[in-house]
Amino acid sequence: MSFELVDDVSNANKLLVPVTGTNELFAGQLVQWTGEGVAALGVANGAYDATDDSVVAGIVLGTTNEDKVFEDGTTVSGFAGEEITGLVTQAGLTGRTQIGNRGMYAKGEKMCLVEIAKIYADTRIKGRFYNAAYGTAPTLLTSTNTSTDGLGITTNAADVAGVVDFSTLYCRSGANARSYRVTDDTSTTVHTNDIPITNDIAIGATFVKVFGKQGFARLQFDAQSLYINTAAVTTSYWGVFIDTMDLRVAGEESCIFTFSAQHLGIPTA
Repeated sequence: MSFELVDDVSNANKLLVPVTGTNELFAGQLVQWTGEGVAALGVANGAYDATDDSVVAGIVLGTTNEDKVFEDGTTVSGFAGEEITGLVTQAGLTGRTQIGNRGMYAKGEKMCLVEIAKIYADTRIKGRFYNAAYGTAPTLLTSTNTSTDGLGITTNAADVAGVVDFSTLYCRSGANARSYRVTDDTSTTVHTNDIPITNDIAIGATFVKVFGKQGFARLQFDAQSLYINTAAVTTSYWGVFIDTMDLRVAGEESCIFTFSAQHLGIPTA
């Protein structure tokens, strides 16, 4: 699974837009306005993407390729969604067959187009947490010591060091199963929290830790903007508001979020 709209897609504001240059785009991908149309949103560059100041456009729903093309693992291993690659030569355009043009684009228009659902400040998006590669679950953490106050535990290394008040530890097994706690450490192995975990923690209890938390949060994506990267460097990130997190099942860890308005084209300076 890549990114998807939480609310009814039939009510979304959908547009056909050009693929910028020779970019390769995928269904379920977050894209930005750039160049002649859209390209992958990609990784944030700096805190709240301050370096690039990219403008979020939407989520790709599909393409105008008459003969649908699907990713074969060449660009994104393990991903098999619909794809399209932009064309920038006249020969390439005249040799292309397309379907579904509408709106401002005539039926005979050969330009490579994708349908996107536009993203606004209240657009709720569901994304999966993966560990540095599409489909790879966040690392399972196992406690190596006991805790009788619920304020800290030591485990094997998480995917990335914690960020004070911006990371979440989830108890997957043991006496505290299904408990979430925001952490205040900067470690990969020693996890601490201000609100105690309710029950004593035993050796062998399992956990998952991700960069993100409910409420105003920070997330980082992969280069193709198909998933939330739990192994990302935590000094560069997007600003989001997370409604809910679900870290219960390995390989299905996810959250539902909206983008901070600063990423939607509102001047920040």
